[in-house]
Amino acid sequence: ALERLLGDCSEIETFLTGLFGQIGDLGALQTNLEESSAFVLSLASEIRLTSRNASVAALRLEDAGKTLGVIASIMAQHSEETARLIKGLSGRIQNTSVTSRDVAFRVAAAKLQVEMATSFGRELGEHAVAAHTVSASIMALVETLSDGVKNAFSACEQLHRELTGLSSTLDELNKLLRTLNVVHITGKVEAARASTATTFDALFATIASELDRAHVTMHRFGRSISEISARSRSWVDARDGITKLLSDVSRTCRDIDADVTRAA
Repeated sequence: ALERLLGDCSEIETFLTGLFGQIGDLGALQTNLEESSAFVLSLASEIRLTSRNASVAALRLEDAGKTLGVIASIMAQHSEETARLIKGLSGRIQNTSVTSRDVAFRVAAAKLQVEMATSFGRELGEHAVAAHTVSASIMALVETLSDGVKNAFSACEQLHRELTGLSSTLDELNKLLRTLNVVHITGKVEAARASTATTFDALFATIASELDRAHVTMHRFGRSISEISARSRSWVDARDGITKLLSDVSRTCRDIDADVTRAA
């Protein structure tokens, strides 16, 4: 029974050690999230300013600039929507940061508990004199470990939900950026027909450059989220296997305690 206990505890410890090591990636994700959020927020501000300048330039063209004025207005609306999405994204990033720290803490606590249970199990095999005391300690530790692992999995589930929400918001943002790109291209075509094409060319060239940077940044951002989200999903999927191991450990502890009681 003691060999079974140590074997099961070792398997649980291996899982938690691997999980704890992977959680380190969440720190890099957090940095990526914050940098991406700051960049796109500045992009929204840049588009808003460019839209205003385009509107002013369009007014000078009078009738010839009406279409460009409408395009500038659409750009301004989309920049406001971009800023709104980024604010929501920032809130999600903060929540994800808090949850990732909670996951790290709970996994570390569960890892410590299973290490202690293993240590007591080895002590029980080496020092039978204190068998009853050690057996009771193992029982208490395993009960605490079960609660700790349950809490760790709950935190992992919460993290996965928040990463899914982040991914959804990012999809909305990417759609908006693609729409902005279409508007920008339309603006370039209309600007080419205007008598002050040079002014508009400069304005739209600025937007084109920023949208290209946004595409690269959002792609990297989305890839990071997808990788961590897939990993968090695998953590959650491991729940049944670890729960069964914990159940086996609890049952083995009862067997050991019964053996110790009979021996006494």
